[in-house]
Amino acid sequence: MKKTGHDNQSEGSLPYTNNQEMPTLNEWKYYQNLVLSELQRLNHNVESLSEQAHENRREIAVMKVKSSFWGSFFGLVTALAALLVDSFIRKS
Repeated sequence: MKKTGHDNQSEGSLPYTNNQEMPTLNEWKYYQNLVLSELQRLNHNVESLSEQAHENRREIAVMKVKSSFWGSFFGLVTALAALLVDSFIRKS
């Protein structure tokens, strides 16, 4: 019986060992298609992650602008309140 590399193969091991025959052309085509489909799937995942990272960077930039604006606004409000309190105290 011809050994194909699929018999008693553990996960993560090579498809054949030195005492087994080389895979046939059909088996190589199968592995080629398997590898190509995995590469395409991984490429799609990387592209999705890249798009999500870009969107996250954009959202962080928007939040930085908003926090700067609101920080400045409430800093101004606090300064105006301090000036009003000071002017009332000096008039008393």
